[in-house]
Parts: sequence; structure tokens; C-alpha cells
Amino acid sequence: MSKVISAKIEGDVQYKMHYKISNEEYSVWLQRLTNQYYDVVEVPGFRKGKAPKHLVEQQISTQALEQTLLKESLEKYTQEALVEAQKDLKEKKRVALLTTFVVVPDSVKKTDSFEFVLQADLLPEIDFGFLDKIKVARPSEKDLPNRMSEKEFVAKEKRSFITSHNVLKLSRVVKQKMVMRLLWI
Repeated sequence: MSKVISAKIEGDVQYKMHYKISNEEYSVWLQRLTNQYYDVVEVPGFRKGKAPKHLVEQQISTQALEQTLLKESLEKYTQEALVEAQKDLKEKKRVALLTTFVVVPDSVKKTDSFEFVLQADLLPEIDFGFLDKIKVARPSEKDLPNRMSEKEFVAKEKRSFITSHNVLKLSRVVKQKMVMRLLWI
């Protein structure tokens, strides 16, 4: 049975979960996966999946098989651990940064069971309690002595907008054509 051995937050910004798969579950998984790979190996003189086990083992590299089994196991069990980690973080009201979880390479152990540590960076926890203490007050006219009234400000802005956008800008070519027309008259 897969289970979480420990889950802790370190330094308020890093989450680590120690995940363990029992020996029985892991051995059944490895056997099933190994049989799937043995079924696709071609041995001369035999149909796929029908060759004796010792002949199939001669055709494949044990190191390559072990690495493939480890990779497949990590993919399968990491997904299970991710679900548990996300549940745990949700209960603790914490958010993983970019939801990126990585398996700590030195933590993968294959003894009587399969174990690994899943790690994620967290967004720092921020206390927003100080926001309740902030009071915002609208300034009055006496707080701003040299300030113009709202009507004066709007009128000034209208005038400046109108004068800045009512300028006729003619290109050099258009100006030359206008001069030529005036001369023909």
C-alpha cells in the first residue's frame, strides 16, 4: 500500500513529502511491467512473447531494463504522490510555486520497498492582517490649500485638449500643391 511517511514545510518556502510504496505492491508492479517488456522482445526462432525467459534475458541489457523500470515506476508513483501532496497543501492553505514538484534524486531507494521524496517550492505565506489597520480618508479642501475646484480643473483640461488637437498639420507635398493652386488663380 502506498503511503505518505512524512510531509513537512521547511523554511516556509519548501515542501517535502516522503512517499513509500510497500514491498508487495511494488513487486507486483515490477513483475507486471517486466512481463510487458519481455512480451515485446524478439528472440530468433520464437514468436513474440513465447520465448523462454532465460533466452529473453540474454537479448536485453539488465541495466537498461532496470533504468526503464525505475523510470516507469517513478512516473506512476509520482502521479499518485502529487495527488496526495496537492491535498495536503490545500489543507494547509499553501500554494506550490508553478505547481512544479520534483523528485529528489538522492532520495530514491529500492530496498524492501520503493521510496522517494517529492519536493516543491512554495509561495511565501504573507500575513495581511495589517491591512485591516489601514484607514483611508478623503482629503478635504482645507488639507489642500492651493488646489483649484473641480469645475475649474475640468474647464482647463477641456481647453488644453481642444487647443492641442485642433492643429491642422499639412504635409510638405500638400503645402506645395496649395501654393501651386494659388499661383494659378
